[in-house]
Amino acid sequence: MQVPGVSQGSDPATWGEVLVDAVRTVESEVRELVRRSRLDPTRDLQEMRQLVHDAVADYDERSLHGGLPALSDLGEATKSVLDAVAGFGPLQQYLDDPAIEEIWINAPSKVFVARGGTAELTNTILTADEVRDLVERMLKSSGRRVDLSSPFVDATLPDGSRLHVVIPDITGTHWNLNIRKFLSTGYRHFSNSWRRWDCSRSVMGDGAPSQRLFDGLGCGCSPFRMTH
Repeated sequence: MQVPGVSQGSDPATWGEVLVDAVRTVESEVRELVRRSRLDPTRDLQEMRQLVHDAVADYDERSLHGGLPALSDLGEATKSVLDAVAGFGPLQQYLDDPAIEEIWINAPSKVFVARGGTAELTNTILTADEVRDLVERMLKSSGRRVDLSSPFVDATLPDGSRLHVVIPDITGTHWNLNIRKFLSTGYRHFSNSWRRWDCSRSVMGDGAPSQRLFDGLGCGCSPFRMTH
């Protein structure tokens, strides 16, 4: 299939960029529809799913007539747009994965998850603005805020997961966040890694195996135990 604006034999990266632009176009259209309909993306989930489904189908139909790059996978495009508008964007895939117990960000380019007690550096790369936007969206439902006058916050996400955020000057340079997912098993045992709130340097840094109770004093963190 010839994608408008991309010549045959173009670099695969160029094709990828065009397809990303196609999803972003649908996302922009959905945001405008949400604004007009006055839907609350975080509360009106059933309506949002239908709206996104219809918007993707409409875009796909228009792309068949030329002038717009085609969406390679309608299901994937639908999920991507829904995550961006009604979910927590690039982090939503990790929140949806039942095998992942914890998510934390040390820097926009360092997004980690804990799976089966093992820490993994993901291939998700964000910008500083995207991290701030995600934090604001996560705090919206709780009514909490984080700024220079209140540089750390502890809140609960709609699904029951615990969110901890610390920002400069308490951290060195970047906004740091940690999400401990709500799991039905309740108790978590981290076998091969540990994270800590270290407000003198960077929140949730990696380090040598240790066992210690961090009460979060000065960091606004709830007490929790990390084991090796």
